[in-house]
Amino acid sequence: MRMPALDPDRVIQALDDRGHAVLKLLDAETCQSLAALYDDEARFRKRIVMEQRAYGQGEYKYFAYPLPSVVAEMRTVLYPPLAEIANRWRQALGET
Repeated sequence: MRMPALDPDRVIQALDDRGHAVLKLLDAETCQSLAALYDDEARFRKRIVMEQRAYGQGEYKYFAYPLPSVVAEMRTVLYPPLAEIANRWRQALGET
């Protein structure tokens, strides 16, 4: 799967207008294949049960390395533009 390009200007505009942005990055087939990994404990390095930490209900897991290729690609593609957006917000909030 090829990651679509992230349009930082569109994300910034959505955040400014609505306080959130929806990023349509993965097709249904890719999402289903990632979800199918959830029961394979060997694919994950840590499991967080949210109730135990008063975070709410449910659980989540951190993938073990090596990451699934689509997750690794998402990190590579998304981190630079999202870091720029986060830095813009920090500056707008007066943080250094």
